[in-house]
Amino acid sequence: MITADLLSSWLADWDHPLGPFRTIEDVLDEMDASANALPAEEAPGLARQAAQFAREGHPRAEVLAVFLRRYGAHHPEAFAEALLGALSPDGPPLLVDLLGSTQLPSVPARAARILDLDRADKDLLVAWAGALGDLGGAEAKELLRRLEERPDLDDETRTEIAIALDRLG
Repeated sequence: MITADLLSSWLADWDHPLGPFRTIEDVLDEMDASANALPAEEAPGLARQAAQFAREGHPRAEVLAVFLRRYGAHHPEAFAEALLGALSPDGPPLLVDLLGSTQLPSVPARAARILDLDRADKDLLVAWAGALGDLGGAEAKELLRRLEERPDLDDETRTEIAIALDRLG
């Protein structure tokens, strides 16, 4: 089982400045190897950590997100279930974004039932559009089309929707 201390140690190591003997590719390779080595059973704990980091505004939340996108690619079903279980009506946006890493077309409908998109802020809507583009499938495309019809969207959200729709073809 991955402990909070071990995860914090990894994040600190991956977040420190790069030197002449370590490239960003090295760090990403380390993240990928660590994500691959962790079993699918770690998904619920990792989803809870992501939710906690997001809600606290943890300074290493983005480093954790980079790592968890790799974890989601290695364990899509388990990670999607864990993220959906940790999701609340307001997201948070980080969890919604991470759902996209699973690339499971079955996720959008389930996530849409949890999220309160009528009261969503810009960050959640941008994350939702991006995740739908990554998840793919007819349901994601339909949800993007419905989102696109909202009159209250800002330019950033509209751009993210356009990019996601373009990705889906």
